[in-house]
Amino acid sequence: MDWLLLALTIVVLIYLAGFRPQWLIILLLGAVALDISKTWYPDIPFIGSALGMITLARLTTYALIFSAFMHVLLNGDYRKRLGEIFTQPVTWAILLYFIVAVVSYKHSFDQSRTLVEGLRLLVYIALYFSVILFTRFRFNPLFPFHIVHLVGLGLAPLTFYERLSGHLIWQDVNALGDYLRVNATFVDPNIFARFLVLAIVANLILQYLANSAWQRRIYFASLFVLLGQLVVTMSRGGLLTLAVVMVFILIMLRSKRIALPVGITGAIGLGAVLLNPTMLERFLKIQQDLTSIGSERLYLIKVGVRMFQDNPLWGVGLGAFQTRFLTNYIDYKTVGDGVSLSHTSVITVMAELGWLGLISLSLLLLSLIYALHSLSQKVRHTFILGIGYFGWILTIFISAQMEARFFEDPVLWVSMAMLVSLVLNSKEEHFISNRSFRYLDTIR
Repeated sequence: MDWLLLALTIVVLIYLAGFRPQWLIILLLGAVALDISKTWYPDIPFIGSALGMITLARLTTYALIFSAFMHVLLNGDYRKRLGEIFTQPVTWAILLYFIVAVVSYKHSFDQSRTLVEGLRLLVYIALYFSVILFTRFRFNPLFPFHIVHLVGLGLAPLTFYERLSGHLIWQDVNALGDYLRVNATFVDPNIFARFLVLAIVANLILQYLANSAWQRRIYFASLFVLLGQLVVTMSRGGLLTLAVVMVFILIMLRSKRIALPVGITGAIGLGAVLLNPTMLERFLKIQQDLTSIGSERLYLIKVGVRMFQDNPLWGVGLGAFQTRFLTNYIDYKTVGDGVSLSHTSVITVMAELGWLGLISLSLLLLSLIYALHSLSQKVRHTFILGIGYFGWILTIFISAQMEARFFEDPVLWVSMAMLVSLVLNSKEEHFISNRSFRYLDTIR
């Protein structure tokens, strides 16, 4: 059955790649919520060791890249659009980071791992280009917000079933004492929490842009469902990320229309911490988790800093953190069965790519800020959409400092691509008059 499902999936993806490539973007954003899909397909050792276990998200990513490659090869308009992508500072910053990663191969302490991680990074960069290419042609930039919002709501029945029944349908090992941490279709409740924050950001953007009172009421009610799911994940990182992103949205939009839902979101999040003894205890232990001698996070940070000090310019090589840790810094490990992979993305970049990695990462973040700033000079609704996509990037970045998975998150690359696509599209008159935005004329 798993081979049959794989064959069926490939047939559908080939059809979409040939005739409906933009739908692949929508499918990808839904598929990232299905970590469980790795149990649907056969385990193929060669592919698994090179690019990771087969999941619906990975298959969709490959289909999207293949489709973009064929369109560029066969269509002159797409080749022109491809050239325009290289004019954007975000693209330059991404390519600079990739060059630093490639150069790190020469100095890597685990060259085979660096090669694998370099190939994965190249796939994500190709995804970034592919999304921009297909969103430059009659693509409604609200669609990604709609799909993430709907998928988040669609997981609600399963989420609350797991919480009430005490039974997880997958990865049934997530618990805090007697309290179950719900993960739905995700491998980790913290990653589930990240996705829910993305859905909440989408909700607020859609709610702000809604042109009727009844639509805003529906989005407002949906917000409570998403917040309820976030609470039962028991994710400190998820709630902290939500708090920072809500402040960002409130500052950027500066509108009474958004103040009430943001305020209620903050009140529910704060109440979930103060009124739940287990959650309150977890938050009170944050300092202990970062300073206790028996803390995994503490020794991982110490190892990362030490690697950086020993290899300040080049680092230990992309993806070589774990190998270097277990080989040369094992004495830092204070927990017998503790993890050996960095959980803080900035520390990971610092250790693996040194100063060059930190500089290129900083330039990438600055280029994204510049892209958002350039949208602030354009039509109001494009700026609002840009705020939403930057909110997604901010969500992933903050969450990645607690649970890693920054460059490894496909939503990051889709978000960066959509932000750049908005910048490019806003330069063209047809974008301003696109029928997808006629109802936004009422926005002041």
